Amino acid sequence: MSSRDIKDPQVIEGNDGWLYLKEGTNQSWSYLTGQLPVDPRVELQWRRAIHRRAAMFPGCLHLICPEKLAVFPEYVACFQLDAKRLGRRLANVDGVLYPVQALHAKQVKGAYSYSKTDTHFSDLGALIAAKAVARHFAVNPQIEAAWSLQRIAGDLGSKLTPVVQSDKLVLTTPLPITVQDNGLTNRGRMITFSNPQAAGGRLLVFGDSFSGINLGRMLSAFFKEVLFVHSLAADYRVIAQFAPDHILFEFAERFLRDVPADGLSVESLIIQKLIEGSGAAVQAWQNDRSNSTHRFVDWDVVKYYAQEYF
Repeated sequence: MSSRDIKDPQVIEGNDGWLYLKEGTNQSWSYLTGQLPVDPRVELQWRRAIHRRAAMFPGCLHLICPEKLAVFPEYVACFQLDAKRLGRRLANVDGVLYPVQALHAKQVKGAYSYSKTDTHFSDLGALIAAKAVARHFAVNPQIEAAWSLQRIAGDLGSKLTPVVQSDKLVLTTPLPITVQDNGLTNRGRMITFSNPQAAGGRLLVFGDSFSGINLGRMLSAFFKEVLFVHSLAADYRVIAQFAPDHILFEFAERFLRDVPADGLSVESLIIQKLIEGSGAAVQAWQNDRSNSTHRFVDWDVVKYYAQEYF
């Protein structure tokens, strides 16, 4: 460990510049080490949820994005991964993808599938995961990948004093993608990626920041249209309206302590954004009829329940 001052005690400083999230709001370290494992009843709820989704949406896939510490544990002294953690157990369920080994195996230009100073995939990690998703949906994930390095602080390096940066792998292969983003942050964000040259059909992704940052873009290399909704729960009206060929449920491993309740509407997420003070961003999106994500919201419902914000 270095002697630098740490702004946030949730940052673990490993060897060779590797930084990791410690506990966070989801008690990541305690989960990964088995000190505070996920309640067995939660595992049963997950299995039921996965089975129910498979019955409702045949062929759907659950992608568990592994904690960086689960993929690269060797850079932290005196750390032992819990071999019985929930992510490992759910990986044996049909329709679940937990690509720990694939994410660990490859590096390019001396950089890895995760940036050393961020909790999320680099473009390499996102591409590895996107290829696995494409194969699940019987889409051939062919791409000539060209790479560059970008220096970033990330969500971990920015918490240190002084700020620490690392190399992030960025895909520089030109992709004929049109992107439309509703401009919100975190829950309630919606992005469409359109690529008419892709081999796959229409993919709907319910997920978190792993998809919103770069996984959605990597998926659009293989699917003609990708709609990302930042929500871990399925919105049935969005599914009916988008009419996807495939559905992907993506979530970070640290979110496994909570099982999402499907049926949560995008409208409820937008109303929560208004309550939290994001009114300007919501109104800018609501007024932009050219943004293709606009059509997936029942704005009359939003206005009815949040009239004071319009």
